[in-house]
Amino acid sequence: MSDRTPCLNPRCGRTFKAEDGVDTVVCGKCWKLLPQSWRARDKQLRKRWRLVDRIAAKGDGFRQRGRKFGAPGKGMPQSYTMRVKLERIWHSHWSRIKAFYLTPDKPAGLETFLEEIGL
Repeated sequence: MSDRTPCLNPRCGRTFKAEDGVDTVVCGKCWKLLPQSWRARDKQLRKRWRLVDRIAAKGDGFRQRGRKFGAPGKGMPQSYTMRVKLERIWHSHWSRIKAFYLTPDKPAGLETFLEEIGL
């Protein structure tokens, strides 16, 4: 295993110290290339992860969804249901970020022109 993790942008070339469980890193300069709305969404989702972690730290008996009065233990804990939904949203968010960097830009040149006219 390599001791360095490359930036997600293949045209960047920066590397970072490898950490346990971290396989995707975006450097600061490449991060600023993303649209502002995507960076704001990332900040919002990270804030929600912290909320889910705080709720999970309180235990499984805290705020169960679908619980009926007088029947303890019915329903899933709120932290579990929030985590499942947030993982799905997080995955789609990072898939969009990866696609932003990994799809190469077509150069505006002779090859592009020939493709457009069908040759």
